[in-house]
Amino acid sequence: MTNLDYPIPICIAELAIWDVELEQLSPGRADLDYRYGALRAHAAALHRLGVIDEAEHHERIELADAAYAYAVDARPDR
Repeated sequence: MTNLDYPIPICIAELAIWDVELEQLSPGRADLDYRYGALRAHAAALHRLGVIDEAEHHERIELADAAYAYAVDARPDR
């Protein structure tokens, strides 16, 4: 369920930005922990603003957690 108080193109753009942020959660990044926190905060903001519903919020948090776990495990310095 989306909040129609926000123009649809803005909602789509915010979701696209989140997807790009997820892709940037990669093993070689020095700011991996920061990006992970920002990704989770962005998902929370999208939910709070009504852009995504509870189920999608939960799914995006799971995606962020999985991407972070992979990036940590695949770090070159490990």
